[in-house]
Parts: sequence; C-alpha cells; structure tokens
Amino acid sequence: MKRPFLLFFTFVCLGIIGFFWWRNSGVLLLDAGARADGMGFIVFGRLFGLLAVFCILVQLLLIGRIKWIENTIGFDKLAHLHHLNGFLALFFILLHPFFIIFGYKGLSDSSFVHQFFTLLSLDDVLGAVIGFVLFALVVTFSIVAVAKRLRYEVWYGIHVSVYAAILFSYGHQLELGGDFLSQPFFVLFWYALYAFVFTNFVVFRFIMPVWRYAKHRFVVDLIVKEADGAHSVYITAKHLDAWKAKPGQFIIVRFFQKGFWWEAHPFSLSSPVKGSIRITAKALGDFTKKIPSLSSGTKVLIDGPHGGFTPNEKTKKKVLLVAGGIGVTPLRTISEELLQKGYDVAFVYSTKVKEESVFNQEFIKLQEQFTQQFHFVPVYTRGEPAQKIDETFFMNFVDDLKEREAFICGPKPMIESIALMLERLGLSKKDIHFEKFSFS
Repeated sequence: MKRPFLLFFTFVCLGIIGFFWWRNSGVLLLDAGARADGMGFIVFGRLFGLLAVFCILVQLLLIGRIKWIENTIGFDKLAHLHHLNGFLALFFILLHPFFIIFGYKGLSDSSFVHQFFTLLSLDDVLGAVIGFVLFALVVTFSIVAVAKRLRYEVWYGIHVSVYAAILFSYGHQLELGGDFLSQPFFVLFWYALYAFVFTNFVVFRFIMPVWRYAKHRFVVDLIVKEADGAHSVYITAKHLDAWKAKPGQFIIVRFFQKGFWWEAHPFSLSSPVKGSIRITAKALGDFTKKIPSLSSGTKVLIDGPHGGFTPNEKTKKKVLLVAGGIGVTPLRTISEELLQKGYDVAFVYSTKVKEESVFNQEFIKLQEQFTQQFHFVPVYTRGEPAQKIDETFFMNFVDDLKEREAFICGPKPMIESIALMLERLGLSKKDIHFEKFSFS
C-alpha cells in the first residue's frame, strides 16, 4: 500500500500546484497581447520556480533516511531517484530566473542586465540569488565528486550546503511569488507541504538517532585487525535484542572521539547481531585510516539500520553470493543467516591478493559447520597465478546457476560486470540483487 500512496501523494501535489498556477498565471497564456509583451515568459518562469521548489523538497525526502520511504522504494532505487531528481531540480532552478528576467525585460523594454539588477533590489531576491548559486554549485560539485571518486567527506560537505540554499531561497517564494499573493489556500498548501517534508526530515534524520542512543547507549568495545589495512569495530549496547537489524543492512556511525565526532560514515554490518554490533572498514580514506585509533568506551551515535539488500521469505533456497574486496561485509552476514536456515550457499570472494582477505577463519568455520550447504571459493585477481571471474568460472563453479538467486556487493564496475555476466548465463534480472554502496 505504501508505494501507491507515494505515487498518489506525488501526483496530488503536482496537481494542486498545476491547478493554482493555471488559475492565477496559466490563464494569461490565452491572452495573445500578454504573450507578446513577455508575460508568457513570466508565466512559465513562475511554474518553473514552483516545480524547482517541489523537486528540492522531494530531495529532502529522498536523503532524509526516512524509514517508511526507504522500505517502500529500496535504498538503491532511492539513491538513483535522488540522483535523477537532482538534475531535474537544477533544470527548473536554472530556467526559473532566466524566464522571469526575460519576461520583465519584455514588459519594461529594458536590457537583461538592467532588469536583473532591478529585481535584485527587491526584498529577499538577493537571498534567492545566493540560494540559486549554492544549488548550482551543489549539483555541479556532486557530479565532479562522483566522476573523480572524491572522498565521502567531500561529497558530504557539498550536500550540507543544500540546507543553507533552502534557507536563502525560502523568503522570496511567498513574498514575491505571483501565484501566492492572491491565493491564500495555495499559501496554506505550501506551508503544509513544507511542514510535512521538514517534520519527516527532522524526525528521521536527527531525532531518531538521538532517541536510539538514549535507549541503547552504543559504545565501542574493541578494535580487531582483520587483514592488512582492514579493522573491525565491535560496538556494545543496552537492550540490543530490541535493536532490529537484518543481514545485509548498513548503519551510519558517528564516533564521539577527537578526530571523529564531526563526521558520520556508513558501514555494513559484518556479522549477525549477537551481543554486539560489528562493522568492518578498509583503510581507503582519511576517516577509515584512523579507525585503529578508536578507544574502548567511545560513545557512538548510530543511524539505522538502513538498506534493503536483504534476503526474505521469497528468496530461493539456493543462493549465489559474489563479493569484491570489502564488499564482503554484508554478504558475510547474509551467508551465516541463510546457512542457519538451511539454504544452499555458493560464495565467491574476490580480492587482489590473499593478504587483503578478511574473515578467513570465519569462512573456514562455516565450511566445517555446513559441509554440504556451503561452497566457498576465494579468487585472487593478482595472485600467483592470477585468477579472474568470468562466465567460464561460473559455469564450472555452479552447475545449477538458473536455480539460484544472486547477491552481489563490491566496487560499482564489478557489480555491473557480474550482473551482466549472470544475465547472459540465464539468470533472471529479478533474481539478481545488489546495492551500489556509493554516493552516486
């Protein structure tokens, strides 16, 4: 029922926006004289402004870690929608001021630059211009961050600027928005829309993590070296049995220790929650390189669990798990859960060399415990000899591939390559699951 509600909510909001826009501005398009004087540009400029704000509010819902939305759409699709909606928002943000300026330029018979500075002198327009610049920079630098694979810290810092952009842009909407000035019911709707979005955003993004900490009192227990450059953090808590997490999910952690507290990072759960929470990180950036310096007793703020990269009651009784690098963490949890439920698990774990592999002893124990069910193969792409995962590899490793459901986790290029490979070998798309754990 939740997905139809989301679609219904979206179309109702767009319908209300369209209705009030047409009632006040759209009808002017029927007047040939008004169109000739430049009013047509103003009319569409107003529409683009309304749609820009709506897209921005949708962005807040998409990035708000709002549980009921995440459970409905799925984390990977949510991230994809956030990416696409960002471009749509930028499109309307860019069109809005240019259409407005061109429209008033036509009405006043002045130059574009003169009209720009005339509008700039109005109340709240300077704030709108600052917001416009910030939004444009956020989208532009987000694209660069993804393309250049910049650090998570950089990407996060860029996105925080959105909050400032919204604050700067808010004032001019109701003070100068032509479709609001004579339509009090539209103003009420606009306030209600903002209230709905910000209530969800604040509750799920800020209040819930604090509430969870107050209930569970998460603290760092110990740090364990798993492999070269990879460490696990064990976190203990009160009432951990009431903290519900599924295999394959991730959490966003903030460690309250000097050098850590000012930034939060996402990590997959790397073992079933039994007395403690475990996350495992590879030293890939400034934050993860500092993980070994965490102290026992450090307080931890946890947001989550999040993500839909989880098996369920509909999952086939035979599964194929394919992990690349530190992408093994969610699959390590999934494998144990499924084995204990009697599933047949074929597990491929790819790293450059053996020294980079984590959980080696744990996988050996699982093989000993589930001899008939667990088929584990490590792959070392830069070993001696070098190995690779291709279609021939899968045909030799699993002769019942079409009977299995696949879960893939690792670097984005690897996920895409393996997914296409499995499709070519006859596995249905609906039986191939992955979440691209990246900020793209």
